[in-house]
Amino acid sequence: MGTTTGTRLSAALLLAAVAAGCSPAYVLEQAGGQIRLLASRRPVDEVLADPATRPAVRERLLLIRETRAWGEREIGLARTDSYETWVDLEGRPLSWLVTACPPDSLRPETWWFPVVGRVPYLGFFSLEDARAERDRLAARGLDVNIRSVPAYSTLGWFSDPVLSTFVEWPAHEAVDTILHETTHATVWIPGGVSINEALADVVGNEGSERFIALRFGPDSAEAVALRRSRDESARFHEFARALHAELKAAYARRLPRAEKLDLKAAILRRARVRFSTLRDSFTLPYYRNFDRLAWNNALVASIAVYREEAGNWRAVLEAAGGDLRAFLEAARAVAKADDPAGALRAAAARTGR
Repeated sequence: MGTTTGTRLSAALLLAAVAAGCSPAYVLEQAGGQIRLLASRRPVDEVLADPATRPAVRERLLLIRETRAWGEREIGLARTDSYETWVDLEGRPLSWLVTACPPDSLRPETWWFPVVGRVPYLGFFSLEDARAERDRLAARGLDVNIRSVPAYSTLGWFSDPVLSTFVEWPAHEAVDTILHETTHATVWIPGGVSINEALADVVGNEGSERFIALRFGPDSAEAVALRRSRDESARFHEFARALHAELKAAYARRLPRAEKLDLKAAILRRARVRFSTLRDSFTLPYYRNFDRLAWNNALVASIAVYREEAGNWRAVLEAAGGDLRAFLEAARAVAKADDPAGALRAAAARTGR
């Protein structure tokens, strides 16, 4: 792993050991999972040179290398040593996230960590551990959700690998993910999860559209697949936003808790009926199978966190004339402010939107 990585690893473990609200057992389990992931990496150059490497893997690794170079050169993403290694997950998710909310509120439970600040989730490398945490939170009477994680950024602390899951995705999704995660390593606001995720979403979405059009052509199969995916995403998130708004309004009413829970049940029943009319219009598995999930506050809130600040960031991008490099400079200024959330709202307001 080399001296620098080893030093970073030791520092990260030391920081994690003092994470408020997290048991030593949790810290050790997750540190062990990260160490195992790092230990299983192979250099991308080695994988490319290996005659046994499948053509699809070789093609995707080269596309990711092109994506990184374009992101650094054209829009100013940070130059890191991530995505220069490969890990075969053998069909497994990378990890799992556990989120939780009170049964009558969309306010998530949060946990504090060094560097990243307060976040509304706990990550686990073991599904068994994630389920155990779910059961502990549920025993407190909370709504809980578990979802698999296909990729994440360590914010430059480690050399994040290319994962075998990337090969199974359409080209635009792999490109979007690389740009999204590298944005986290470029600009990160401690404790500002919704701001960070919306920022990375905007960069990933806008950047992948431009890169795919340049790399494959605006009328290519890859560009058509991207546009179809974005259309499905817009329709799904419109449904999710409406559900979030309806639940939020119900919980804000001055009613006894039991009546709020009755309202919640009725809102979710009606939402399932509405979704049944949309299901067949989706081709992407997550959207098409959404009604197979356990619908509760934790699930609804976990979807909203990626979209809450998107409108403000898009207003800032518009003010930058669509220039992603200038947009990232504006994002850095927001991150340096004493009140980043207020700075973002002010920057968006200056656009007149």
